[in-house]
Amino acid sequence: MEYLLLFTSTAGLSVVINTITEFIKLKWPSTKPYIQYISWGIGIILAIVCQLLGIGMFVGITLLQTIILGFGASIVSNGTFDTGLVDWIVSLFKPKKTLN
Repeated sequence: MEYLLLFTSTAGLSVVINTITEFIKLKWPSTKPYIQYISWGIGIILAIVCQLLGIGMFVGITLLQTIILGFGASIVSNGTFDTGLVDWIVSLFKPKKTLN
């Protein structure tokens, strides 16, 4: 199941989001003015579904982190940010490891 590798990184997830978004834009041209918001929604929903199914980078993270990753992948797929910046922002929300 090599397609599951798309869900192991922000860049891979943004490819899936972009593909779904372009399909919607092609099938329903009237959504064009709202396509960026639709893309954001797709990213968040796709991330939540992946977390529920335990796929890729969504295993063992909180719902807030999942939503941030989904939104981050969406803005990467729109070309607003690059993956390095989004990965850094997500790292700010990861729990800090403490030494005993």
